Amino acid sequence: MQPALAAHPDSCGVVAEAFRADLAPVPGAVGKLKIPQFTRVDHPDGSATVTDDVGLRMEILPGVSTRAQNAATFYESVMPESMRKTLAAGNVPLYVANHISDVNPDLKGKALPVEDPRKTWDNVGGAYFDNKTWDMLGEKAMFVDPDHLDGMTHEGAHGLDDLLGRPSQTAEFRAMYDADLKHARDNDIGLNPYLTQPGERGVQETFAEVYDALAAKTLNPMQAQVLKMFPRIACYIRENFHI
Repeated sequence: MQPALAAHPDSCGVVAEAFRADLAPVPGAVGKLKIPQFTRVDHPDGSATVTDDVGLRMEILPGVSTRAQNAATFYESVMPESMRKTLAAGNVPLYVANHISDVNPDLKGKALPVEDPRKTWDNVGGAYFDNKTWDMLGEKAMFVDPDHLDGMTHEGAHGLDDLLGRPSQTAEFRAMYDADLKHARDNDIGLNPYLTQPGERGVQETFAEVYDALAAKTLNPMQAQVLKMFPRIACYIRENFHI
């Protein structure tokens, strides 16, 4: 077992100690799972609309397998209730489709608007559209394909960030982000290049990844690494976003 992380010299240091090398989450940080109730309406074209008990709407497009549809409902059920309520209040639907171009045909073969190894929208397995940066679907919306259903909470976190006024863009968040990166480098903690991108992307993706890790019922190694990288931000999100 590796030695524990050194505590930060501030109030969020407790998080650095709590997420030790054994990757144990803070006790009580994740509450008991409350299974939502769903209503489903099947449409003649093979699509379906599934709405949960707080009003979050999931649009399942034609061609998605029954197995994937059931899995999508499961992944929505483990999203934090506070997240589902915020997305529902913001009228943000979740689209589940085999390809993003099934949701918006205009995206087929289209290059991504930023430098990205995936190159085109055809290779994107999940996305959040905020109508300001992308303005492609004509509405705020989330998308996941059947191979990336486990990214549903990550995309939902981008929705929270948008609907709640972009907390990831505040000076406070940036200061925590920069301090956590320095702490990671000083302690030889491996850095994920996706989360250290310059400009807005790095902090936006970090907000979403840390939220996703905190909301997880069981940490996978990648999520555990994210929490080791960003203990200050983990503290901030855990205390302010009702996870």
